[in-house]
Amino acid sequence: MKNKITLICLSIFLVNSLSYAQFTLYNTSNSGILDNNCWYVNQNSAGDVWVSTNTMGASIYSGSVWTTYTTGNSAIGANYITPIAFENGGNVWMGSYTGYGGVSKFNGSTWTVYNTSNSPLSGNDVIAMVIDGSGNKWIGTRYNGLCKFNGTTWTVYNTLNSGIPSDQIYSLEIDNSGNIWVGSSLSGLAKFDGVSNWTLYNTSNSSLPGNSVYSLKYNTNTNSIWIGTQSGLAVLHNSVWTVYNTSIPNFPDNYIRGHNSCLRLG
Repeated sequence: MKNKITLICLSIFLVNSLSYAQFTLYNTSNSGILDNNCWYVNQNSAGDVWVSTNTMGASIYSGSVWTTYTTGNSAIGANYITPIAFENGGNVWMGSYTGYGGVSKFNGSTWTVYNTSNSPLSGNDVIAMVIDGSGNKWIGTRYNGLCKFNGTTWTVYNTLNSGIPSDQIYSLEIDNSGNIWVGSSLSGLAKFDGVSNWTLYNTSNSSLPGNSVYSLKYNTNTNSIWIGTQSGLAVLHNSVWTVYNTSIPNFPDNYIRGHNSCLRLG
């Protein structure tokens, strides 16, 4: 299901407007994508679309040209690429899901790889990543908590040293106020002010429909956070919750799993 969702998202990404009823599907038989198992899609300020795959690294679509980076033709950390994030200076940051790949930074010509062997990165399986307005990289790992990297210093947040509800991070997002929203496995959602204050939302203390938070998207226009869980979709706006699930006619499924860049809100 994840791969189907991501391919649909890629089709949506590569058309000019979601208002069109026509979709274009890109796959290994008609494009430069080398693996149909796509994990994540993101678009930089230049309009280039970056696609991460399970076995063939990262593919970039620039107008009509495809370029792919793998461990065979570059110094990227792994071929199983997960989230992709862009820094204001143009650097591209990519996580991997391999147990060894960690995070790869690409400045257009040079690769730098950060993993548990050469840095304080807490885990090499990276599921989520966002970059805030100050250039801090927030990196969510599969089993080892949340890392912040400002380009020099690493800070690790886990259940032993912070108010984070789980060390298993599924999703990350940033709001207009600079708060970091952290979606976890089985332990709900947390809002972190980036300093010391954590606010926790789960099925016991809020209307969050499920405690496994797979996807997050912040709507800057309405100041609301959209939350995908295993038990439906929730929207939190000014402390008011709205939940969408299969109790609503034509709502297809309660299992909401996508990646931040696949959602368009506005």
